[in-house]
Amino acid sequence: MKDDRAVSSDGVDAIVAQTRAEWARRRPAQVRWAQWLMYAGAALAVVRQVTIWAGAERGPGDPSLLVGALLWGGVVAALWLVLAGCVGAGMSWARWVVSVLAVFTLVTTLSWLIWPVVAPTATDLLLTVPEILISVGVLVLMWVRPARDFFRTESPTG
Repeated sequence: MKDDRAVSSDGVDAIVAQTRAEWARRRPAQVRWAQWLMYAGAALAVVRQVTIWAGAERGPGDPSLLVGALLWGGVVAALWLVLAGCVGAGMSWARWVVSVLAVFTLVTTLSWLIWPVVAPTATDLLLTVPEILISVGVLVLMWVRPARDFFRTESPTG
């Protein structure tokens, strides 16, 4: 005999969908824009790795540096993607991690411009401007009042 108290999986799915929809409506525009900037940051990290790989084809270099740069770019892209989802879900800790990542990106990018290990190519310089703008944009958007208020409320995921 079937238990009438059990909730059907369709009912649970409907509740989850409704909760997500309500949560998405409560998410301020600043948080949504920050999410899109994080997606752009992930895409830019991938583009940067393609240019590093293409640059390695042009001349000799230390293979371990190339492998390290490619792996680091993959880690950065993955971080941006995962954190964008967590920020959209209202997880306050993700805002702090994103802020640290954005500051780290700013510091490393600016230090690379000031003290380049190798001479930057035109493509490197072209990709640097969006990196800086994305990092600054994410930092600003994560800490404006609507975003701060959003992260103070309890997220639906606990």
